[in-house]
Amino acid sequence: VVCREIGYHAPRDRGTGSVKKGIGIAVGCKDGGGVNKPASARVKMTTTGEVILACGTVEIGQGAHTALSLIVAETLSIPVERVRFAPIDTDSTPFDQGTNASSGVAVMGRAVQRAAQALKAQVLAFAAEQLRVPVGELRFDDGAILHGDNRHPLAPLVMREFGGTGFEFSADGFYKPTIDPRAPLDAQCVFWEIGWGAVEVEIDTETGRLEVTRLIASGDTGRSINPLVCRGQEDGAALMGMGQALFERLIYDESGTLLNADPLSYRVPLAEDLPHEFRTITQEQGHGPGPFGAKGAGEATILPMASAIANAIHDAIGVRLQRLPFTPVDILAALKAKSP
Repeated sequence: VVCREIGYHAPRDRGTGSVKKGIGIAVGCKDGGGVNKPASARVKMTTTGEVILACGTVEIGQGAHTALSLIVAETLSIPVERVRFAPIDTDSTPFDQGTNASSGVAVMGRAVQRAAQALKAQVLAFAAEQLRVPVGELRFDDGAILHGDNRHPLAPLVMREFGGTGFEFSADGFYKPTIDPRAPLDAQCVFWEIGWGAVEVEIDTETGRLEVTRLIASGDTGRSINPLVCRGQEDGAALMGMGQALFERLIYDESGTLLNADPLSYRVPLAEDLPHEFRTITQEQGHGPGPFGAKGAGEATILPMASAIANAIHDAIGVRLQRLPFTPVDILAALKAKSP
């Protein structure tokens, strides 16, 4: 995909004078999902059909609470607006090992889905008893029980059985990758997060100045539970990868004091560093271990950026840089070393 979008095999401008142009592509992959990571979740439904989701996944800007709520809503066939994420309290919230390793959907999502499925089965079993029909003839939809063409709101069935105080249905879900003593750290990789990158660069061979003019990145989410959030994570990850390749480094003085330890002096990509053409393409190959074939997202498009830029530098000026970041000083030194 990225090769086609960047025009890798098409005739192209190689630059003029001291300014040379090059294109580079790369693929990166990493393990995701955590090591032997257990996850627990609880889903509760009130008499009125409102749903409360409790699990230990922390919202740190990645949209995890929204994605997990969407999994519950899809499983129970209800609007996501009726799903509320309960406040996290380690005294009462079901156990989770930690919010890490792109595991929110692929690992915790499985526990959440199982809890929602168990809750759905519980509600349908109750309704079948109330309506005196086989449970296999019933469907649950938007807080009501469907039996053929007949629609039975859940609340009256609950009130008839439990009285004015009503009742709350609750179910737990658990998921953990299988222990495998043959695998590193006794746990198989939950999924592989894969990213593809393609860049075009312009390099001034007189000054060493490097500019990324085009950047195309792609990651496979398996299935995007929340497409907009996945797109945002991949956009940000690609720029983080570019920042690592071109700007980010720790600078120490002779006494070992860190000189750029604050946000004003630590160089990261700025708005003016954005390539003239910058796009991410989200793939949904559907073979992830999470709900509906989902995988983790947010790291994939970091992976290929430095290698793609290094390949583009080589394509443009014929030198191979192997240390980050790629600075004008490094480019000029490599060009000097290359000269006969």
